[in-house]
Amino acid sequence: MSDEPSRLILAEPDTVLGMLQRGRGAGYLHAVEMAPQRVWPLLIECITNDPRLDKQVQDIADYYSELVIETEMDITPLADHLKRNDGPGDQHWNVKLVLETLYCLSEDHHDKALEILRDYVSYGFHWETVIRYLWDFRLASALEAFWRLDGIGHIPEIESAFIAVPHSYHRWRAAWAMDTTAPDVFQANYAYECLWDCHEDTRICGCETVSLSQPGALARLKEIAEDPGENKRVRDSAVQTLDEF
Repeated sequence: MSDEPSRLILAEPDTVLGMLQRGRGAGYLHAVEMAPQRVWPLLIECITNDPRLDKQVQDIADYYSELVIETEMDITPLADHLKRNDGPGDQHWNVKLVLETLYCLSEDHHDKALEILRDYVSYGFHWETVIRYLWDFRLASALEAFWRLDGIGHIPEIESAFIAVPHSYHRWRAAWAMDTTAPDVFQANYAYECLWDCHEDTRICGCETVSLSQPGALARLKEIAEDPGENKRVRDSAVQTLDEF
């Protein structure tokens, strides 16, 4: 029988643990003011006993990973938890957040988190998920490296990544990488479509790079700039481009 319902019992909301379980900013602020040795057990409790009511809606792994980095926590207990608790079925619900937090840490170039994830592939039941995490990490790292190669020319792999990546949060990296390495190719073929992309950072890239001679570009920028439902960063980018026109 699953013991999943036990994760729904949260600490009192006015305690630091209760705030951390709920992902509150006040919890973060309290934690960074406390002695790290007092914070670490609370973080381990949260990460290894997933406090979320709805894992599809509540994205809390970034919150915990930032606190792990801020407090310089040793993540060996997370590796130990995976080895003790991994397996199929609902009885292993408390593994998912550990993996998500390790993935967020790896995105911040936390070497030990990467090491734990790579080791997990050799024994873990959810190894396919971790393989996807690691693939995502390698792709993101490669695209970031291409940001630094101004004007090097068209790189087909970047264009393929822009077209084919399944996650929108990688497409914006590919967009900026393509605009950095081959701005003529990107602006001629992809900048305009970015104005309608589902990811706000890709729309910002479109706002900043689209050719205003492209039919429909000015109208779309004005639409974005005047849309109260649009993300403020995207609106500001559209306004700035229009002001410079």
